[in-house]
Amino acid sequence: NVKYILDLLKKDIIPVVAGFQGRGENGLITTLGRGGSDTTAVVLAVALNVKRVEIYSDVAGLFTADPNIVKEAKVIDKTEYEELFNMSYHGAKIVNIEAAEIALKSDNITLELKSAFSPEKGTKVLKKVEEGKIDFKTKKFARAVTHIPDIIQISIKLEENIDEDKRRLEIYSSLAEKNISLDMFTISPGILMFTLNSEYKEKAIEILSKLNVNFRLRENCAKISLVGTRIHGVPGIMAKIANSLYREKIKILQTVDSHSTISCLIISKYPIRIYFYLNIICFF
Repeated sequence: NVKYILDLLKKDIIPVVAGFQGRGENGLITTLGRGGSDTTAVVLAVALNVKRVEIYSDVAGLFTADPNIVKEAKVIDKTEYEELFNMSYHGAKIVNIEAAEIALKSDNITLELKSAFSPEKGTKVLKKVEEGKIDFKTKKFARAVTHIPDIIQISIKLEENIDEDKRRLEIYSSLAEKNISLDMFTISPGILMFTLNSEYKEKAIEILSKLNVNFRLRENCAKISLVGTRIHGVPGIMAKIANSLYREKIKILQTVDSHSTISCLIISKYPIRIYFYLNIICFF
C-alpha cells in the first residue's frame, strides 16, 4: 500500500524509507538479507510505477570483471536486466540478486548504478537493449566475467544393474531435504557430477555416505562465468575459451551453459590469471 507515500509526494515532501526490512508471511517485521536495501528500492519503484531507480554504493557501477582482481576491468556503460541478474547469480556483488530478479520481471524501470563518492555516470540497466540504437563501449560477445570461489565438485559412480534415474532422484532428494543447493550438473550413463558450495561439505559427505554412494570429492574449485546475451548461437565461443585456457595450462573440470552464460569449473589457484585473460579476450 503506497497511498501514504503518494500523499507525501503530492505535498512536495520527500519520503525517506528504511531499507533492508519487510514483513514476513506471519506478519512480523523481518530483514531482507544482505543487500536488502537494493530490494526495497526496486520493490518501491514497481509499486509506485516509477521510471528510474538510482542505487549508490562505493563502486562506480558494473565492471567487466572484479576490479579488485583485474585492474584493467572497465565500467559497463549499459546492460540488460537479464545480464544483471546473471552477473549477480554468478558472483558479482554489486546488486542484490533478489533486486535484480524483481527488476527483470518489471516492464519499464531503468536502473542506474553509481558511486556515492565520484561523479562518474555509472551503469545504466535497461529491460532490453536494442542494438543500433544504443552504442555499447564493447562489441565483443560477452558483457562480463564473474567468479565464485569455494566450490566443491562431487563425482558419483552409480552401481551397475540399477535404475539409474531412481538412484539419482534419491540422491537429489536426500540433499534437498538438508537444504543443500546443487549446481553444474553433468549426467551420463553410470555417472553423476555436480557442484556445491564448500559450506555444505560435511553435510553432503554424511548424506552420501548414508546412501552408500561411491563418490569422489574435489575441493578448492572456482566457477568462472562469461555473461552476455550475445553469446547464444555464436559458433566458436567455447573453442576460443578452451584454447585460451589450454594455452595457459588451465584445466577445465566441468562446464555448463545457458543462452546468456558459459561457466567453467577450474582449480581455485587459477582465478586471478583466468580472470585477467578472459577479460582481455572478451572485452579489449
